[in-house]
Amino acid sequence: MTNFATYPNIGTQENLIDVFNEIAYNLNVNYLFGSIDEIVAQLETKKQAAVSRFPFVALVLPFTEQQGNGWDTSVNDFKFMIGCLIETPGKLFKDRYDANYKGILYPIYTKFLAILAQSGYFREVYPEQIVHQKTDASNNDAGIPMPDYIDFVWIYNMKLNKIGKEPKL
Repeated sequence: MTNFATYPNIGTQENLIDVFNEIAYNLNVNYLFGSIDEIVAQLETKKQAAVSRFPFVALVLPFTEQQGNGWDTSVNDFKFMIGCLIETPGKLFKDRYDANYKGILYPIYTKFLAILAQSGYFREVYPEQIVHQKTDASNNDAGIPMPDYIDFVWIYNMKLNKIGKEPKL
């Protein structure tokens, strides 16, 4: 079940924030984490630096780990943004769809779920087993105060079961 040969560093991480950093590294995208306000501030810095597109995966904090079920931990409220900067703000969604969503965001989303499932870190071993909700969004479409220069896929209510390790006595 564990595919550490494909993703060797993921299985060595203890902290979920670091696990998702390794997943973003394997996706070859930028990784951000923090509150929505902190993520927006980091994206504003990239926009001002004129970084082109800047595809990213952002883990939105906080999340809650439910522990005490043997050695396993379940997390029932992960929230992620998979996004990119819009090169020409002001365009309609239909005009950005091919370039940003089909060209960047959907492929990252699909591979993100595949790497989660193949990492060996979670009990969900197939992307289809990862329970979550997804909304394609820009600006405030998902009820999230995002600037108009970001297109993103909002993933929320994600439920994962982390495989625990036997405690050392």
